[in-house]
Amino acid sequence: MNRTDKDGKRVEQFIPPEGVPITFAIASLGTRFGAQFLDIVFTTIIIFICATAIIFTGVLPMTAEAMLMVLLGFLVQIPYYILSELIWNGRTLGKRITGIRVINVDGRRLTPHQVTARNLMKQVEIFAPMGLLASVDTQSAWENGLTSLWLLAVVVVPFTNRRRQRLGDIIAGTLVVDTPRSVLLSDLALSAPRRRVDAGGSTNSWPSISMSTANMSCRRWRTCFATRQRRPTIKRSNRSCAPLPGGSGMKTP
Repeated sequence: MNRTDKDGKRVEQFIPPEGVPITFAIASLGTRFGAQFLDIVFTTIIIFICATAIIFTGVLPMTAEAMLMVLLGFLVQIPYYILSELIWNGRTLGKRITGIRVINVDGRRLTPHQVTARNLMKQVEIFAPMGLLASVDTQSAWENGLTSLWLLAVVVVPFTNRRRQRLGDIIAGTLVVDTPRSVLLSDLALSAPRRRVDAGGSTNSWPSISMSTANMSCRRWRTCFATRQRRPTIKRSNRSCAPLPGGSGMKTP
């Protein structure tokens, strides 16, 4: 694995067993923050819908409703992140919109335990500190100090890490990269026919290749070209000639 900088971006290059290097651009912190913000918005909408349904249906007693409200964030966020990254190969809705994805640190396919580990750590890194910040007024001074130190450590780790990995990525062995985009090359059709000069000095044009022929696979193109080359020979072989002077009746091509 090689680490280089290309066009101002941090790049990771993996060499698979086939020997063909694969290059990924490491996602920027701004893009990751945008993806996380979108995921929080989506999960908040789901939590709000579930909470509204629980309150208005009244199928649970008050104590059970209060307990469920406390656990609702955990019960929605964990399945959302884990199932999304397992189904969409390392992408949540926010990551799909911002064009990033999670990959294995060695370039291989993500495993379920890697996805589970990094998203369980996300609860400890992001959502638990957010809950503590919401209850700053009810905490003591030393609790607020520990919360501040933890938030500082969580924020500093991606900035000091060359791969921009958070703690969950380091533990799970994952890496967040930009999703490779498909680039279409220009058509292979010839813009103008080439010219050749005969022995007599006359100039003739080579037959131009149409776009449909250029889009064919190499095997089909070779078959088509070989058939066109054999066609004059086949026609000459089918012609009948006059019998030889000996009267044998033999025909020559």
